[in-house]
Amino acid sequence: MKKRILSTLVFVLSLSEMVCSAGAQTVLVEAESFANRGGWVVDQQFMDQMGSPFLLAHGLGQPVKDAATGVSFPVTGRYRVWVRTRDWVAPWKSPGAPGRFQLIVDGKTLETVFGTEGAQWHWQDGGTVDIAEKMVVLKLHDLTGFEGRCDAIVFSADANFVLPNDGEQAAAFRRNALSLPAAPQDAGNFDLVVVGGGMAGTCTAISAARLGLQVALIQNRPVLGGNNSSEVRVHLNGEVNLPPYPALGDVVNELDTGLRGNAQPAEHYDDQQKLNVVRAEKNIHLFLNMHAFRVEKQADRIVAVVARHTQDSGRWRFTAPIFADCTGDGTLGFLAGAEYRMGRESKDHTAESLAPEKPDKMTMGASVQWYSAQTSKSTSFPDCPWALQFNEESCHYLTRGDWDWEAGMNRDQINEFEYIRDHAFRAVYGNWSFLKNHSRGRLKFARRKLEWVAYIAGKRESRRLLGDVILQQQDIQRRKKFPDAFVTTTWSIDLHYPDPKNTKHFPGEEFRSIAKFTKIRPYPIPYRSFYSCNIENMLMAGRCISVTHVALGTVRVMRTGGMMGELIGMAASLCKKHGTDPRGVYQNHLVELKRLAKRGVGKPAKTNDKAFDQAAENGRLANEGFVRCRNFVRGWLRQADPKTGLIPRNLGRDKDIWNAQDSAADNYPFMVLTTAIIDRPLFEGRMHSMLRAETQLTSRLGHLPDTYSFSKRGFYDKKPDLGRIVFGSSEYVKDGLLPLTEWLGPSPWSRRMIHILNDLWARAPVETPHGKILSANQEINGEMLQTLSRIYWMTGDRKYLDWAVRLGDYYLLGQHHPTRDQTRLSLDDHGCEIVSGLCELYATVSFARPDKRSAYRGSIHEMLARILQAGRHEYGLFYNWVNLQTGRHDNNLTDNWGYNLNGFYTVYLIDKTEGYRQAVQTALGNLDRYYSDYKWEGGGADGYADSIEGAINLYNREPVSDVAKWLDSQTRIMWNIQRPDGIIEGWHGDGNFARTTIMYCLWKTKGLTVRPWRDDVVFGAVQEGETLKISINSERGWKGKLLFDTPRHRTVMKMPLDWPRINQFPEWFTVKSQKSYVVHDLESNSRASYTAGQLAEGITINVQPNARKYLIVK
Repeated sequence: MKKRILSTLVFVLSLSEMVCSAGAQTVLVEAESFANRGGWVVDQQFMDQMGSPFLLAHGLGQPVKDAATGVSFPVTGRYRVWVRTRDWVAPWKSPGAPGRFQLIVDGKTLETVFGTEGAQWHWQDGGTVDIAEKMVVLKLHDLTGFEGRCDAIVFSADANFVLPNDGEQAAAFRRNALSLPAAPQDAGNFDLVVVGGGMAGTCTAISAARLGLQVALIQNRPVLGGNNSSEVRVHLNGEVNLPPYPALGDVVNELDTGLRGNAQPAEHYDDQQKLNVVRAEKNIHLFLNMHAFRVEKQADRIVAVVARHTQDSGRWRFTAPIFADCTGDGTLGFLAGAEYRMGRESKDHTAESLAPEKPDKMTMGASVQWYSAQTSKSTSFPDCPWALQFNEESCHYLTRGDWDWEAGMNRDQINEFEYIRDHAFRAVYGNWSFLKNHSRGRLKFARRKLEWVAYIAGKRESRRLLGDVILQQQDIQRRKKFPDAFVTTTWSIDLHYPDPKNTKHFPGEEFRSIAKFTKIRPYPIPYRSFYSCNIENMLMAGRCISVTHVALGTVRVMRTGGMMGELIGMAASLCKKHGTDPRGVYQNHLVELKRLAKRGVGKPAKTNDKAFDQAAENGRLANEGFVRCRNFVRGWLRQADPKTGLIPRNLGRDKDIWNAQDSAADNYPFMVLTTAIIDRPLFEGRMHSMLRAETQLTSRLGHLPDTYSFSKRGFYDKKPDLGRIVFGSSEYVKDGLLPLTEWLGPSPWSRRMIHILNDLWARAPVETPHGKILSANQEINGEMLQTLSRIYWMTGDRKYLDWAVRLGDYYLLGQHHPTRDQTRLSLDDHGCEIVSGLCELYATVSFARPDKRSAYRGSIHEMLARILQAGRHEYGLFYNWVNLQTGRHDNNLTDNWGYNLNGFYTVYLIDKTEGYRQAVQTALGNLDRYYSDYKWEGGGADGYADSIEGAINLYNREPVSDVAKWLDSQTRIMWNIQRPDGIIEGWHGDGNFARTTIMYCLWKTKGLTVRPWRDDVVFGAVQEGETLKISINSERGWKGKLLFDTPRHRTVMKMPLDWPRINQFPEWFTVKSQKSYVVHDLESNSRASYTAGQLAEGITINVQPNARKYLIVK
């Protein structure tokens, strides 16, 4: 066999090789072979109908970048130009010709605008052009961004030249013009040729290759995965690893990201993961961008497949004893003359209750999915008179189009597929144009832009190739037992129909569908549905297998199709081993096929992966941190007042008092959080009791707390001081109750927070032109800006936004600008609050009050620019204070550098000011080099705690190298300050030790917690993209729940964006609603699927004594 891997058939052409002559005076340029395609994309979907791939200007209404290539002419002189194109909306007699583009020849734009005429593909005359040099540059210049298309360009100096448009004559012209050899090139002789690189074909190739076969995998796109690729974006459905052969599905799992959701960003589908798995198989020869268009036969056997490269037009011949049709369309079988059906069988024919009374050509349709994105400013979208026209009754108020944007159910999904796809374009663009420009709700869409529309349509059904068994509805529902039952289908019988509501407005031209589900019990499909009844050496997998239209409703989902591929790869290996064909495997080697299916071909996950070693080390560090936090809680509870249960402010001076700004704000909340994570009985008991006591004993002005004396059994001061109470309440709310709420969600602590906040603003004493505010103190107002910005999102109550805007106006529109209107700016514990607070408000109004964003923008950027200019140390951190007039500054650096940079990064997220992001990256990048032995706040634990917190929060967003090393070293220094009795330094700052330690632990576990927690249960994790690798061990053995974190900024706080926040517990690996996850237990090699909700509630884990359990979560 000629061993050859042509993964993408990469080719590098010199200028003179990009085109060839058809005779001395004619030059052909294939558009798909352009050296630089710019923003144009190659569309190969309709090659079998119109003869060629073509370039498509898929710009979503924005003209795409020019495509360019070099052209070598045989002689200079005058040439006539033709471009093969079409007016793609002409089939509907629509006005406007949206696919307009121009041709630029050596810098000169031809007068003809192409794509403006003719419903069919044809050679549009472009007039004449004078070629002055033999080497010229040719460009395609898109004018609209609306699907202009160019197949090829011909220049001819022959006045009598007649261009063939289609059929064999046109194909022969192209071959001659491109000087292609008369016979296709030999790609090699293989044991198995698989045509189609979706989930079914990819699994077929992997399965066969692992069983020793040399496999050619032919795929006509640049990526694998088919409908599960980033080109179509459909998530995988169906269950795997089920009886009677639980090992079927192991290969599917290797390709599966585990993420659910259609029409999501490209990384959701991880094309590279699929390519990596395939390329790791030495027996797979991958041929991307190759379209199979012809077969050679001897009698009823396929001898060879001929494929054409979709970019350079080269033709390649593949030979093998066995072939597999995994094309979805049954293309290989059709070319070979295999028996097939297309459309719906009648009840009389199949006796299926779900079949129609009469047979018809209806199939399930093809989806063109799409989504929009929120932007920071208003965006425009053109009127589309050529698209479907909508009104308030017929439009769809959506920001995303899912599977049910499905077209072409009453049309031929093969021969009319370009029409079907283009009709879907007209629906998407027409609806979006109406929403943006003419709908009653257009203001809601003003700041949304169309972000992605699929140009590769996702098909559900076309040809169904017939095997020895044609699976039917009643086989599944009556659970007919086949001796060759293998692949278990679990999806409902899911049949799609035009949506009647859509039919009302667009009869016969529907683009929305409904699904009707008939539940089934898991049912194994027989092997005899996976090979052709009349092509002796052809297997098949995916949606083109041998089933009726009704039965296709359950078997067509991609995880099921992938398992089909695993099975037929095994069957192919037996064909080679025994010199037989697919039917012979059933007749003579079924027992052996069952043994292979029982064993499976999946690769066991490796427990010697270095990532698991790191996860175990992370677990050891997290465990130490949790133990230290437990000891902190125990140490301080021993110091609590025995009558009230409240903890004192400090253990030396002020041991007689409890106060809001210290005891309540700094220590107590992180005792609560510690126990919520590692000691639920203590959390449910004493922590709640302390809150009840605090509320009852310390509330003085309504719900506002005041300083309490243990010896007096009452308030420390005889009379309330509003200024003191406001400051203490503000600290308690922002530093204590707010971070607790972000973790716990609704709770007695969140209710306490809201009561205090409301009573604070009911007593706001300071008059301003903008309304009453709490104080003229920057620290208080900064705390309030942070609190109100978050509580507005959490509650949806407009009053919190209004109060925050008062403060924003006071500082940014009045005479109190932090850097313009004052001489000295503090950037330490007290001054940093206003910087972060104003930036949080700016983020909030960017979504909730765009008018205020516009009003604040200049002042926000002025403040940040001045701080960078005057307050920043040469290595990126900040001084404690700076004189803004003279530039003089404190010599010491603030441990709150990260708190200030939170504000910078927040504004970067909103305005994309790259300099602010670079400020964060610079600071993080210099930590280990310049600040590994810096004594924060003179070396006290609180200084380390604040500095480490800032680094953790920003590292969560910008994972700069060496920061992890710095965090480990600085946390160790901080930990070493703790005393054996659990007390750190004996003052209220001890709580910040616990706060930051918990942040550190949650970084090491990636947000995982366990219940019940024990000090011998050691768990840690490493995150690799969307995959989590977990290590758990216990000396004494443990059974309990492993709980996963959620995106709390959304699930708890309802925030539109996760901007960095002071005292925030960052989100690491979070489980997102409406997605499912696969948990792979490497110990038992078992997999289970869970919803996000199930993972958040916790999954049961059983760890044997002194045994280590490894889990992979995707």
